[in-house]
Amino acid sequence: MLCFLPAELMETIFDEFDVPSLLRCLQVCKLFHAIISQSMHLLYKIELFGSHVDDGRHSDLDIANRSRLLGSYNRVWREMRWAGCKEVPIENGLSWHLVGGVLAHALFDDHSISFVQLPCSIKGIPEKQWTTHLGVKIRDFYFDVVQDLLVCIEVIGVAYSDEEICKIHFFTLSTGTPHTLACTPTITHQVQRMPTWTEPRFIIQICGPRVVILFQDGAYCASSVGDFVAWNWRTGEREMFIQCAELRSFSMLTEDLILAVTVPMPCEPSLDVLSISECQHGPAATPNSSPLQFADIPCICGFQLPRVRGNDLDIFIRSEPSPLATPSPSLRVPFSMSQRDCLYVVALRCQVAYFTRSVVLMALRSTFLARAIRNRGGDDNVKCGIDTTSCLDETVPANPSQVIPWQDWGPTGTRILPLDPSDSWFCYTHDTKYIHPVSENVANLYDFNPYAIRRHPRKSPQAAHDGSMWTPLELESKIMAKVSFFLEDVTTRLPGSIAHVELQELARVRSIPGGSLPLDLGLMLAEDHIVVAVPWLHQICLILGAGKTIFDEFDVPSLLRCLQVCKLFHDVISESMHLLYKIELFGSHMDDGRHSGLDVVSRSKLLESYNQGWREMRWAGCKKVPKEEGSLSRDLIGGVLAHPLCDDHSISFSQLPCSIKGILEKQWTVDLGVEVRNFYFDVAQDLLVCVEIIGVAYSDEEICGIHFFTLSTGTPHTLACTPIITHRVQGMPAWIDPRFIIQICGPRVVILFQDGAVCASSVGDFVAWDWRTGEQEMFIQCAELRSFSMLTEDLILAATVPTPREPSLDVLSISACPRDFAATTNCSPPRFTDIPCICRFQLPSFQGDDLDICIRSEPSPLATPSPGLKVPFSTSQGDCLYVVSLRLENPIRTRAVVLMALRSTFLARANQNHEGEDGVKGGIDATLCLDETVPANPSQVIPWRDWVPPAHAFFSRILLTSGYIHPAPEERTNRYDFNTANLYDFNPYAVRRYRLPPKSLEAAHDNSMWAPLEFETKIRSEVSPFVEDVTTRLPGSTARVELQQLARIHFNRQRPLPLGPLLLGPMLAEDHIVVTAARLDWAAARDDTFTYFYM
Repeated sequence: MLCFLPAELMETIFDEFDVPSLLRCLQVCKLFHAIISQSMHLLYKIELFGSHVDDGRHSDLDIANRSRLLGSYNRVWREMRWAGCKEVPIENGLSWHLVGGVLAHALFDDHSISFVQLPCSIKGIPEKQWTTHLGVKIRDFYFDVVQDLLVCIEVIGVAYSDEEICKIHFFTLSTGTPHTLACTPTITHQVQRMPTWTEPRFIIQICGPRVVILFQDGAYCASSVGDFVAWNWRTGEREMFIQCAELRSFSMLTEDLILAVTVPMPCEPSLDVLSISECQHGPAATPNSSPLQFADIPCICGFQLPRVRGNDLDIFIRSEPSPLATPSPSLRVPFSMSQRDCLYVVALRCQVAYFTRSVVLMALRSTFLARAIRNRGGDDNVKCGIDTTSCLDETVPANPSQVIPWQDWGPTGTRILPLDPSDSWFCYTHDTKYIHPVSENVANLYDFNPYAIRRHPRKSPQAAHDGSMWTPLELESKIMAKVSFFLEDVTTRLPGSIAHVELQELARVRSIPGGSLPLDLGLMLAEDHIVVAVPWLHQICLILGAGKTIFDEFDVPSLLRCLQVCKLFHDVISESMHLLYKIELFGSHMDDGRHSGLDVVSRSKLLESYNQGWREMRWAGCKKVPKEEGSLSRDLIGGVLAHPLCDDHSISFSQLPCSIKGILEKQWTVDLGVEVRNFYFDVAQDLLVCVEIIGVAYSDEEICGIHFFTLSTGTPHTLACTPIITHRVQGMPAWIDPRFIIQICGPRVVILFQDGAVCASSVGDFVAWDWRTGEQEMFIQCAELRSFSMLTEDLILAATVPTPREPSLDVLSISACPRDFAATTNCSPPRFTDIPCICRFQLPSFQGDDLDICIRSEPSPLATPSPGLKVPFSTSQGDCLYVVSLRLENPIRTRAVVLMALRSTFLARANQNHEGEDGVKGGIDATLCLDETVPANPSQVIPWRDWVPPAHAFFSRILLTSGYIHPAPEERTNRYDFNTANLYDFNPYAVRRYRLPPKSLEAAHDNSMWAPLEFETKIRSEVSPFVEDVTTRLPGSTARVELQQLARIHFNRQRPLPLGPLLLGPMLAEDHIVVTAARLDWAAARDDTFTYFYM
């Protein structure tokens, strides 16, 4: 019947199966195998089970990304490719703990605890350090990250007297204040025999609402009587109180069950499973009642250990994490270690004759729970919070007795190895792993995950191919009686695998004296880290299996060089999602979105789709924005398209959408109440600057009013002290066509007032204000300045013609302008000769005098996207293209060229002359723009030949075009086809991606529409306005955009659109191409619209 069901329904049915059943279904038939193997969800479920991890409930990632991260995470541990090593200085302290990925130690003042949240780049866990000052003298502590709980023990009173008691404090882990969920923040407990102890020892465990503490004498633990107490830390109720000498150590099995290490009879140690809830019904139910003795303990079952020789036996048990431990929801990890099973490490140390011998016994939680639940009737499933039925092993024979002999469970359920674990750094186990140092520079890492063992068959070709460092343990381990403290030979066969960790590389990286680590080093294990403690160096070195690397501090060019240094560096960088995303951002000329809530994986995926859209010219859609006829002025800034309406008092805005970045389309109109002559705006500052001509036209009363409005509402801006500033232009009454060029960069608004009709001879005003304070910071009056664009907040790139037929690009500084001229509005402004020019970039000489020159750059140097958009990435502020259009009016023919150069070209020379101080003023690290190949030039005038040198460095490109994105000339006829546009890109790192043969396999595979420009562009003097031939070689790439075909697709037109001037005036935004449709023959009537194509 299942064969006739749809595949989707069968996949849903399989989703209800547990993983062992799924694995069996894979072997039933080809149909089942195909359905399971083609389901990403089922494969991820199987991979989670095999990796012994649980899915992250609070993660926002989809299954594909989580599966990819899990694959990278497993590969790191499988191949022991550490992401890096980080040093954490430490102070002398009393207690150490590594719980839930947080490393903590009590400081030397005994009143403070230092915490370090260890980072993991794969899981997106950041590094975090904090210190809590508790105000009490800390003797020992333990904590739970999920519950934000810190439990501290304080010993108060007179030492070695009956007044010496213990106080248990419940603090908040993150702040160090008393925990708000604890009804009693402090509990007092008096240990009767504590005054006689030489070295008090405290073992603390937290599992849900229960805190369990064993008070004992560490120096004489074999004979001294200790207190074993459990409290509900939220209510303050004591739930268990046992007092005996037989109990040596313990660890939690579930919230209710305890695995206690006891020695009920001399030389016969055992592991007993106790229940806290059953102890509540005994004499310990009330605080003042007498404690239980060992004979009164309600033991569910006892697991006998091999008999030993001698009475001086020290036993300690350790397990991590706690049975109910989960990662903090705020971390939103994609996966975490499973609660299904865990390794329990029992360290046994005994002195035989004159020698101290040690062994380590390792067993899984499922071994103990399977027997305990059978003896208890299986009712612990609900109380534990864990599905312990999965731990029941059907091959285990039933044993009605509470005592289980060693031969019935030990040989197959444990592994005993002749190892000597540290008695100070006891965080040596986590999940199913255990780490142990074997020499100064080598440590062994054991893993007893049964499903991981099957992946590493001994010496198999697959194991050699995947670079795995793991090999299975021998079939059995035999401890001989004559070389141990056991009375008989002991053989154990718990399956496991082992890997060797090379610590010598760590010593070499950290420059430890002698090149090797000391024998007394402490090794600790966490879910994502190996922690190496070097006490005598007072430092901790973290080998991060998936954490932050030293490469995070490198810039991208250094990272690219490191990729070619060695295979180790290449593997570390290529395995880090964060570093790969950092490199991709740099190559795409993007900055990371500071306000985005997406993780690195999601942002990297979106960036890849974004780049693919531009690379293959695959637009997400095409939309029309109606434009009223007669409105000529328009601006496209920060993804917002704006044009004034016919009434001259209103401006219409359209926020262009972008599906990849999550930007929604938005349209609004603001009615300003003033006659708008020109305008400009800044989206990030919500600022709209409008120029209004006030007074009688062509008279001395004609002045300009500069208004500062709020972009979103059209009301006066609240941050502007003076919402309107007036400026009188002396020569404006005689102008035929007043033109205003406006730029905004941070707090500065810069405006050039000039006559556009006779700009070659008319004198214009060049003024800069601080729009927030209303202060005038610069005022220049000259005819030589034709256009400008901001380089930084302080530097201006001005297009000037200082001498006839010799144009240049001058770098001016607003702060360097004479303050006595600009400080007041009534003084006469300086002339062109008074301008403090930092440096001047000469352009080729022209043939005529009537030269029109205009410079354009977008976005502004300090422009950032609006924080409300929360975009994952945006165009970088590191560099930008400056397009200088030069047009020579001639009675016979108008000749025009376009010069394109990068901001870094001008900043490199300007900072050399300006002593590099603008790196701070401009808000841009201009020192990165300095090119070592640029020869130093102390002169302020840089000739054309010096900044366009031969082939070793290129800084500009001149093309016979009319714009950065422009209509493309038809082949042979050289006439313009207004349905096609050429798009140019001068990002140097993107250019390298397209330097492929035109018909190469790689270029054909990625469907790229881009091709590199010719090596050089030569402009001949007879067809250009230049006096001499000009050759430029700035590397770039170009792509042809078929606008007619895009319009046909998006407007569902089956027949070809009419040729002719259909699409005019192409404009370019970060995510869009915008064109003006002056004639739409397929529409019902003539319609002036903006048409934009968006990603």
